[in-house]
Amino acid sequence: TKTPGAEPLTLIQRKRGQLGYKWLTQMSHDSLAKRTFSKELLDLSVEYDWEAKKILADLDIEPQDCLSLSQTLDRNQNGRIDVTELVTGLSRLRGPARRSDIVAVDLAVQSMQTKMDEIWLDHCRRKSLAKGDVVNI
Repeated sequence: TKTPGAEPLTLIQRKRGQLGYKWLTQMSHDSLAKRTFSKELLDLSVEYDWEAKKILADLDIEPQDCLSLSQTLDRNQNGRIDVTELVTGLSRLRGPARRSDIVAVDLAVQSMQTKMDEIWLDHCRRKSLAKGDVVNI
């Protein structure tokens, strides 16, 4: 007879991943739209459930992207992934990086840099005015 708790950790994790995957796939559209799930649940499902692995492969998501999938999908870094984060993230991970993806990231970084420069200049202006200095920036 087996004693409770005697299973290897990997078997327990595998079972949790399979149960988590089944839980996610059996939810109705309405309840799924309102749900979030832990990053741990996604990690276990991706690591131990063959059907989850197959779906990700069928979606043309690279295996190396699956290693940090929960980190990638959790955009607000709250430890939970909602359906919007899941769908948006998976759609962006599909297939190899395209030139348009790289250009989009470059443009976003440039835009953020411009905004940060404006914030810094405004901060310097306000700081100078508070001191009574006249500064042309």
